[in-house]
Amino acid sequence: MEGTISYYWDTKSDEKFDWGSLLALINSRQVGFIQYRLKKGETGEIQLVRVLSHYRGRGIGEEMYKRLEDRAKRLGVKRLIGTIGFRRIYGDPERAELFWKRMGFAITGYDMEKELS
Repeated sequence: MEGTISYYWDTKSDEKFDWGSLLALINSRQVGFIQYRLKKGETGEIQLVRVLSHYRGRGIGEEMYKRLEDRAKRLGVKRLIGTIGFRRIYGDPERAELFWKRMGFAITGYDMEKELS
């Protein structure tokens, strides 16, 4: 990598929801993000994930996802869901599907789901 990677939460929260984005930065340049909405104590939705093509395959997406999952667990979220939109994170549906399966998601058609423990 061309520098140190850092992560920055850009979020809002109220008594029921926590939503926003987690940004991945290298030398203050945004190279990736994950956008989400968590319903505290219930279900969280991964809405969009993007990593710039030059930075893919370096663990940035995995690290962002792990940080989001940790946040969800701290808020009592019981499961995470997503749809076809985030299967296309790499512009390559097969590669994206493998990524999310590696993160523990079950994939049914265009829907993805993971129970959190």
